[in-house]
Amino acid sequence: GGDQPAVLRQMEQNEGADEAHAAVPWFWSDQYGLTLQIAGLSDEGKSVVRRDLDDGAFILFHLAQDGRLIA
Repeated sequence: GGDQPAVLRQMEQNEGADEAHAAVPWFWSDQYGLTLQIAGLSDEGKSVVRRDLDDGAFILFHLAQDGRLIA
């Protein structure tokens, strides 16, 4: 993706860094004047946090039981 050059630069600066970066499933769709964007999979989601935006849109964060953001 678009962040790959930044990740490579960071890895070059951290000697011995061998942290793997997994691809995150992502898609978007425009429907009836609205844009739907999803990143990650929420199969293991234990809680959902909603944040309303000023324009009437909202964001949903799906969190695993340990608090990790998964979608």
